[in-house]
Amino acid sequence: MAMEVQISHSETESLPLERNSLGGFDEHKLQKVIAEGSLDFYEWTSLISDIENMFPDDIHKICLVYDAFLAEFPLCYGYWRKYAEHKTRLCTVDKVFEVFERAVQSATYSVGVWFDYCSFSMSALEDPHDIRRLFGRGISFVGKDYLCHTLWDKYLEFEFSQQQWSFLADMYIQALKFPSKKLHRYYDRT
Repeated sequence: MAMEVQISHSETESLPLERNSLGGFDEHKLQKVIAEGSLDFYEWTSLISDIENMFPDDIHKICLVYDAFLAEFPLCYGYWRKYAEHKTRLCTVDKVFEVFERAVQSATYSVGVWFDYCSFSMSALEDPHDIRRLFGRGISFVGKDYLCHTLWDKYLEFEFSQQQWSFLADMYIQALKFPSKKLHRYYDRT
């Protein structure tokens, strides 16, 4: 026999956010849910998904949920990328750089964060020296990581596109100094 449970209005206010309740969910209620901090990882990701689907152009709600989530889970580099994509779509380039700077401060040794940041800079910055400096920062933190080949590949791609052969040669020499998953490819190319 199924038991029916009745919940009063005052009890529902303290319940976590439910998937179908976002329609009338204002920013104050969203802040309250986030402030309670009772959400686990899967509840957070569900909340992010719901906010993205129901309020795709509301940068305030998107920022509120991403800022709170990334404060709890700063090493989730894929969410930094998604946050930057929202900022790219809805804000200025400076706001995107702010997200990436926060990302590299929070997840300094994440190859994925540096890859995304450097990739974005290649399309957003005009001065090759600024892009090189950013790659240099990234390489200084993750260049010795066994799985850093994606960042090295992106850096080499950039230098090749600039046709600065001395810089490209220096990058190959640096890449060959550290064992990485694709080290043999760099050796074969030199």
